[in-house]
Amino acid sequence: MEAPDSTRRIRFGGWCFRHRGWLPAPPLLWALFIGAPTRGSLVVGTGLILLGEAGRIWAARHIGRQSRTRADGAGALATGGPYRFVRNPLYVFNCVLHSGVALAMMTPAAWALPIFVAGLYALVVRWEETQVLKVHGASYREYTQRVGRFVPRGKPLQPRDPTVTLGAALRAERGTFVVLLVVLVGVWGRPYLSL
Repeated sequence: MEAPDSTRRIRFGGWCFRHRGWLPAPPLLWALFIGAPTRGSLVVGTGLILLGEAGRIWAARHIGRQSRTRADGAGALATGGPYRFVRNPLYVFNCVLHSGVALAMMTPAAWALPIFVAGLYALVVRWEETQVLKVHGASYREYTQRVGRFVPRGKPLQPRDPTVTLGAALRAERGTFVVLLVVLVGVWGRPYLSL
């Protein structure tokens, strides 16, 4: 039986899961507001942002549309592509993307954004794992023994073909593309704003 504190933390992770789409917005806007980017930080930060999104697309090809849900429960257990290395590659690549924003903004305080996002995902994952365990039981337990939550460990699982086409993965990411466009406009427009 889990300790009451752990149970509360898991329930809070469920709330964070349902609101994970907008929760990073306030610290993201704050990072854009306080930023003092240089041309070099914008270029390197944008590269990291795009790398994060490329990783998200790779992960989306292996998890499909189930990553877009806000509902409880779990779909098929994704173990191909980046899921061979870590159990939560979408969140890892989101942290890479948010680190790109912090790097582009070239101020130490902007690093609060990826730190906040990493903490948010740590809570979300604790709740998600309880849901996946209910659906997949022993096969998920075995997967957790072989594949790290956020950091690769041991030998990766065998390669598997993507479960969806590139086109389907891109369609699943269309909401992220809109947000990404707004973020990139904010990142690159920041030097021209005197806030």
